[in-house]
Amino acid sequence: MINMTYTKFYISREIAELFPELRIGVLKSSNLTIARGDEELEIIKREAVDKAPRKDISADPRLILWVETYKKMGINPKKYPPTVVSLADRVARTKRLPAINTFVDSYLIIELKYFLPVGGYDLDKVRGSIHLRRSQGGERFVPLGSQKEEVTKPGEVVYADEEKILTRFWNYRDSEMTKITESTRNAVLMMEAPDRTVGDDELKNALEELSELITRFNGGHTSSFIENVEEGLAWNL
Repeated sequence: MINMTYTKFYISREIAELFPELRIGVLKSSNLTIARGDEELEIIKREAVDKAPRKDISADPRLILWVETYKKMGINPKKYPPTVVSLADRVARTKRLPAINTFVDSYLIIELKYFLPVGGYDLDKVRGSIHLRRSQGGERFVPLGSQKEEVTKPGEVVYADEEKILTRFWNYRDSEMTKITESTRNAVLMMEAPDRTVGDDELKNALEELSELITRFNGGHTSSFIENVEEGLAWNL
């Protein structure tokens, strides 16, 4: 099992100054047993889709928040749509959630229910600390589902470890190199609220429900907390 005591998460001062109300819900999971699928989980996924709004979703303030957040970062949200906007559009169009594995499917349920972006990494494939920062440009990145390498643009907001980019454009696309699979045993998830459009109670409830789903369908142990940039810029994972 990975010793997560030595993993730290940093938010750069530049990001903190740009988003002074930023809160990130963090959920760590260890000793996971992830399956390809589960019949009971599929029922919960269908229920989540049935309850999801299908009309005028673009007017939802939680989705507008991320469109405006991308614009504030200098990112074109039409060319690089925020993950939660992509998921909401996909479900409205297809009437179903993707089927990846019991861990990923669990957090997609919460992402759809709360319109809060959720993404994460296999911690055993993370090298050193995790940083939320701006890229200097030209940093290597292998997007999810591909083996073709990309490079970052100067100034784009990224998650990164000490060796590589983990996610481009904050939460637009995760890396193939740290994706969560059936062989993942230890993982960390990030749930982001850049301003008070999402209240503290809503973020807390989403994090608690996420923890319950992860444990129920993937076993292991979870711990969670909410990081607030008003209280600091570095935390132990």
